[in-house]
Amino acid sequence: MVHHLLDAATLHGRHADVIVLGQDDPDDPAAFVARHFVEDVVMGVGRPVLLVPRAGDIRTIGENVVIAWDDSREAARAVADALPLLHLARFVEIMTVERRRNEEAPAGIEISAYLDRQGVRASFSSTPRIHGENTGMTLTDRANSVHANMLVAGAYAHSRGLEIVLGGVTRTLHEMSTLPVLLSH
Repeated sequence: MVHHLLDAATLHGRHADVIVLGQDDPDDPAAFVARHFVEDVVMGVGRPVLLVPRAGDIRTIGENVVIAWDDSREAARAVADALPLLHLARFVEIMTVERRRNEEAPAGIEISAYLDRQGVRASFSSTPRIHGENTGMTLTDRANSVHANMLVAGAYAHSRGLEIVLGGVTRTLHEMSTLPVLLSH
C-alpha cells in the first residue's frame, strides 16, 4: 500500500510543474501517509516540491521570497525551478549563512547576476549562523525577520542503508519551517 502511494505520487508528480505537500504533523495521526513520504517524494520525483507548514495562517505566497544559497548543485536547481515564481515576486533576497566568520567573497553575487539576466532583481545578504542554532533554523529565523512568505532551497539527502535520510538543513526546513518552502533536488 505504502509503495503504491509513493509510486503514484512520483508518477503523477513527474508530469506536474510543482507538487504541493503538507508538512508532517506528529499530532495528527490521521494525516500520516507513510514514514519518510515527503522525503521520498522530494528526492525521487525530479520536480520541485512546495512544502506547506502545518501551522500558521498563510494569506499570500511567493510575493516576498528568500533563496537559501550555498553555491551547491541543489541550490542552483532550486533557483532554476523557482524562476516562474521569482518572476512574479515583488521582493527576492538571496541569503547565505556564513560557515565561518568574515568569509571573503559573498556567495550570492554570481547567482544575483544570473537572476538579473533572467529578469529577476534580487538583493543578497550574508548572515552569521545564530549561536546555538543550526543553519536551517538560522535561515528560517532570518526569512521570518524579513517577512518572507516563501523560502527556496536545495534539498540534500544521503543514503543510510536502504533509507534516504535528509541532510541537516533540509530536515530542519522540512520539520520546522513556519513558512512555505520550495524544495528541489
